Amino acid sequence: MSARLPNIAPASAQGPLLVAWHIEGRRALVVGGGSVSTRRVRALLLAGAEVHVVAPRLSAELRGRQARSEITAEARRWSVEDLASPTPSWCSWRSTIRP
Repeated sequence: MSARLPNIAPASAQGPLLVAWHIEGRRALVVGGGSVSTRRVRALLLAGAEVHVVAPRLSAELRGRQARSEITAEARRWSVEDLASPTPSWCSWRSTIRP
């Protein structure tokens, strides 16, 4: 005798997936310096991450945070080496449409 399986709706995209990470004291790399990156940086700082931003241009807020030593930043395009150097990033965000 076989058991009947319930009807299960197919999975579908419903919007963003929220993920909870414990990143206090860990390095987070954010690629991009615009409005999306700025929001991501705020959230990472609230979570206690050590934030490093790589972008050709930074928003005014990110420049201010860098001036106050809340984040570190480099004004350049990112490269794959950023993921490992000098300290591996625990999480990385790409908040730009250009690679």
